[in-house]
Amino acid sequence: VKQGAYLWWSKLRKSLLEVGFKIQDVEPCLFVFWKDGITCILLIHTDNIMVASNNFDWWDKTHGEFDFLTQAVDSKSILGLQIERTGPHSCSFSQPQYIEDMIKEFGLEHETVKKVPLRKGIENDFDPEFMSKDVDPKIPYRSLNMKLYWVGRSFRTQILFACNFFARFAQCYTPELFEELKGVLLYLKGTKTWKLLFVLDPQKPLSVVFACDASYSNSSTQKSTFGCIGWVQNCPVYAQSGTIKIRATSSCETESHAIFEAGKAAIYIRNWILAFTDVSLPMFVFNDNQAAIAILGNRTNSTMSKHFAPRLRYITKLVEKGLIKLFHVPRGMNGADILTHSLGRVEFENHLIVIYGENGLQGLLDIASSNSGGELSFRNVYSNLQVV
Repeated sequence: VKQGAYLWWSKLRKSLLEVGFKIQDVEPCLFVFWKDGITCILLIHTDNIMVASNNFDWWDKTHGEFDFLTQAVDSKSILGLQIERTGPHSCSFSQPQYIEDMIKEFGLEHETVKKVPLRKGIENDFDPEFMSKDVDPKIPYRSLNMKLYWVGRSFRTQILFACNFFARFAQCYTPELFEELKGVLLYLKGTKTWKLLFVLDPQKPLSVVFACDASYSNSSTQKSTFGCIGWVQNCPVYAQSGTIKIRATSSCETESHAIFEAGKAAIYIRNWILAFTDVSLPMFVFNDNQAAIAILGNRTNSTMSKHFAPRLRYITKLVEKGLIKLFHVPRGMNGADILTHSLGRVEFENHLIVIYGENGLQGLLDIASSNSGGELSFRNVYSNLQVV
């Protein structure tokens, strides 16, 4: 029945609260139990429950009393995403089998791998405004695009812009575009063994850092794009790539929207972490546009920025409260650049180092340190991108 999902959720929620779980304010699907030395964290995803606990005997006994729950499944894979414990404070994320299944499904077993997911300059070759809506439904264009999206959102940040670019042609794709789209999968084919490592040092405070970028477009048929990446203790935990809904009038305005999106995401991640522990303040947000940083970093206004959306001043409030601090970073060191436009191989791989490399994020913090006159220690001996 149509109300079945609501009734199931209502029953589950009531049962967990009666046991002693508490719902977190930042996310109503996150339940936490802390009592008598037992820790249990539940994250609800549709009809799946992801469980973390230091006492699974307690959880097994507890959920055994819920007659509406099915048997627990001990699996390393969640919706095609493999999660493996690699140490007492680390785990890895990968999708080798999911990627391999896609390679076979689209007949690319014998095709040569590509070094970048999207060839440089492709944005100039296709424009959805002038393309026919008469598409061939036999071409599985949308299917491949959405499957690639899942990989990008799961752990492969660097293909998100490519996914967004091809999504613009969902109603007007061509055989040529489908071949270009396969290039994203051929890039994954050559890197399917990569694993994203998440490593925390319990002796260090949890620090949230963001980098953001925007690509300005003054074309009436193409919107500007933005991208932002977030780290917790040098581990990439967040990535977003999308279009700016309004038509921006300058590069400064588009970068301001990117900073706005990064600021919102930083607060959201902080609120998640506050359910368990403290977060170091201020949280850093890096951008490569000095004008945008100057405008949003204080409450002054001018004729150059008076047309900016009032909601962007949310960032100014966060700065005034000491929650975030804006820093300028050279474009070559802005990893979020990878989420806003196509790049050549050298530039693309340099940004991978910034995002995942052992000292990539440290480079951003070194710049902030030199600008602020202080020392920002954020060394991490781990590399967050592993090839096995």
